[in-house]
Amino acid sequence: GGALASFLAIDIKRYILDPILDERINGIPFNINLTTIGEPRVGNEVYAKIIMNELIFQTTPLKHHVSRITHRNDVITHLPPSKSGFVHHPHEIWVKNIDETYICRDIDYGEPSDDLSCSAGALFFDISVHLFIWDINFTPLCTCDT
Repeated sequence: GGALASFLAIDIKRYILDPILDERINGIPFNINLTTIGEPRVGNEVYAKIIMNELIFQTTPLKHHVSRITHRNDVITHLPPSKSGFVHHPHEIWVKNIDETYICRDIDYGEPSDDLSCSAGALFFDISVHLFIWDINFTPLCTCDT
């Protein structure tokens, strides 16, 4: 889900928004707000920089927003391995516990980087934490109150 959402955000930016008309669709200003939960590494450093340059550091009057929410030691957010050339795009928000959330420092001198004080610093990984965050359960047996 998160991987496809990041691709879609770039496609909307590149192929639907009209930069000549100040990023409007049918005359209406349009901000992109990309928020993913448990997104795996999607692309290489070039792709991470595309997200940075086109959605985070854009030069248009409208402000797009990018948040990549990670949870504790979720194994999915560490796949595929960074050793194979995959890199996360910024901005990571790490939910360590239900009452501890951190904004990570994942841009280093203009380059995407992992903040070892956030999810990248996990010593071991757990698939079960990919199925919930805060008090929200993402399994078919969702126990969240509606």
